[in-house]
Amino acid sequence: MWMDVQSLSDKELSDVNRQVADEATRRSILTSTAGSVDSILSAYLEAQGVKPGGEWTRPSSALDAYPAGWTVTHAGETWESATAGNISEPGADASWLRKDAS
Repeated sequence: MWMDVQSLSDKELSDVNRQVADEATRRSILTSTAGSVDSILSAYLEAQGVKPGGEWTRPSSALDAYPAGWTVTHAGETWESATAGNISEPGADASWLRKDAS
């Protein structure tokens, strides 16, 4: 999309400038939020005594959902969460990755 900004009135230019700034802020929030959610979820789980690699339990709320990268055991296999805020059961969908036994 091309816009001839020289033809805009001062008010129109100000409005476009505000919209661009709002969009830049929105994109920044989307980029940084997943990492923040993972950090918060990890800290919360660890404060509750839940350790990576432990047995999976169904989250009771958004607070005890699993962060991306968290590992659990379930049905005799080890799984790694592929998404932030993961509430799915390992193996039920693509939000968990089965880890190869080493």
